[in-house]
This record gives sequence, structure tokens and C-alpha cells, in this order.
Amino acid sequence: MKIYCAGQMTGKTFTEINYYFSNVKRELELLKYEVLIPLVGTGHAATKRAEWMVKTADLIFVNLTDTKRVSIGSVSELAWAHTYKKHSVLAMEENNIHTHPFILEMADIRVFTYEEAINYLKYLMHN
Repeated sequence: MKIYCAGQMTGKTFTEINYYFSNVKRELELLKYEVLIPLVGTGHAATKRAEWMVKTADLIFVNLTDTKRVSIGSVSELAWAHTYKKHSVLAMEENNIHTHPFILEMADIRVFTYEEAINYLKYLMHN
């Protein structure tokens, strides 16, 4: 099963971004997912490629836990998932900066921690 991973990049260093996406990719690959991440390309090409990856994925995992600034890219990726009718899993704690009816309605599954999301994705892959 192919999964696209979205998460905050705004306000983070490349090292922080690379560390997060490398770890989530490795963790999901251990669960037997084919993992797509947005760490390729820049600018217009990255936007089109991210949309294409969401469109071709079976599901999308959006991790917005501990975000301090709005992640326009992650919101866009969740909107694409909603538009293309992809199953979406959102990890976002209470009172997160992204808490908004649009976000809550677009997400198919909303959990409050990264760990809960991984547990759900593990369950989904093995059932």
C-alpha cells in the first residue's frame, strides 16, 4: 500500500526536516508501506510533484503535532487527499494552530499523537 507523508516544514531547518521524514519513512517501511515523502525538488516542481504523489497514493498521513506555524503545504496536501478521495490520517493535538472545521472535516481519521497515528497505520496495514 502506498502512503504519502505530509508534515510541517515551515520554520524548520533542513536538518530537522530531513531527520523527521527519514524517520517516518523508515518506520512506515518497516510496516510494509511504500512511502512517498515531499523531500524532492523545489518551487513549482515540488508543488506539482506533491500533488501527483498524493493523487497516486492509497492514503495520506498528515502529522501536524507540535506545530508552531501554519503549514500551508500540509493543508494543501490534505485538501488534495480530500479532493481525490484518498483515506487520510491526521495527527493533531487539541488546540493546535491548524484546528479549523475545514481541517477536521477533510481528515478521515483524526488522532491526537504521532504514536496513535502509527498504531492506526499499523492496524490498517495488517487487517
